[in-house]
Amino acid sequence: MAQQHIAREPLEDLVEHVTPFVDRNRFPLSAEALRRAVEALRTRLGTYADINDALALVFPADEARLEEVHAGLRASEEAVALLGAVRNALAELEEWNANAAGASVRAVGKRLGVRGASLFHPVRLALTGMTQGPDLGKILAALGRSEAIGRLDAVLGSPEKHAGV
Repeated sequence: MAQQHIAREPLEDLVEHVTPFVDRNRFPLSAEALRRAVEALRTRLGTYADINDALALVFPADEARLEEVHAGLRASEEAVALLGAVRNALAELEEWNANAAGASVRAVGKRLGVRGASLFHPVRLALTGMTQGPDLGKILAALGRSEAIGRLDAVLGSPEKHAGV
């Protein structure tokens, strides 16, 4: 019941209610970044105190593990091609929100003939270091354009390397 109440709570109220529970040492997010994250993750909160577990799905703390995951992605030509195409499509989006970002990723998959786990797992791994979690569009919305593109660039290397992908 609490989870349903939280999911329906007005966004600004929800952000205000979870803010005291946010571990600022782990998640030094700006007010706007926190608002985007809460909007994307609100259905994963059973209580306001669940915010840190939810934020960890989008903002992983283990940088060494994330770099290992990225190295594994870089070793796959298919993953690099897919991530480059996704990165470029996302960079061209006019409107940045969960629906637009998710649709953009699916459109890249359709264009490349990649779907399901073969599409979503590499993108989610590049963004969060995990193969499971919130909807990919919601993750992208929570991260914001520059952070999402930056994470994809971290896997791909410099933008010049994949500009033609």
